[in-house]
Amino acid sequence: MKFIHLFLAMLVLGIAGCIDEPNYPDEPVIEFASVSRDTLYASQFVTDSVLITVNFTDGDGDIGSDDSDGGTEFVACGLNYDSICQVVDTVPGFNLFALDNRSNNGIKCIKPSRIPFVPENGSSKAISGDMTFFATVNCLSGPVDTLSYQIMIRDRAGHCSNIVRTQDIIVICQ
Repeated sequence: MKFIHLFLAMLVLGIAGCIDEPNYPDEPVIEFASVSRDTLYASQFVTDSVLITVNFTDGDGDIGSDDSDGGTEFVACGLNYDSICQVVDTVPGFNLFALDNRSNNGIKCIKPSRIPFVPENGSSKAISGDMTFFATVNCLSGPVDTLSYQIMIRDRAGHCSNIVRTQDIIVICQ
């Protein structure tokens, strides 16, 4: 009986040894996956919402942070926000950035958020998966707005991902 257990243990270890560990770069890499809705209904003062999903990989597995890493979530607006890169270092404690590509008299808005801590799983530090986050939308102009988001994430080591763009989302202004 001990021989059978030893044989099964060696078989499992042999098979596990044949599985290649993922080889991802230390910087997070993201890919746009989907939006939950492509048409929203809002006004200047009443918002609607959409869920945005991106796929991610990270070679050193340091995605996310705990709630003690920063302050309250907010929306930052500025005249020269043509890129997320202009804002990332000015908002410590946040690791998910969504830039609304619409412009209101040259002003664009970015919403920094927090990705929860993603624990390591298994012997490899490399991780992959998908994350879904919530974005609220209002009207900037009417009767119809079209918007998209530029999205980027930052890991705990400060590595920034590539920037992806969502599909266009239509906002019917009421």
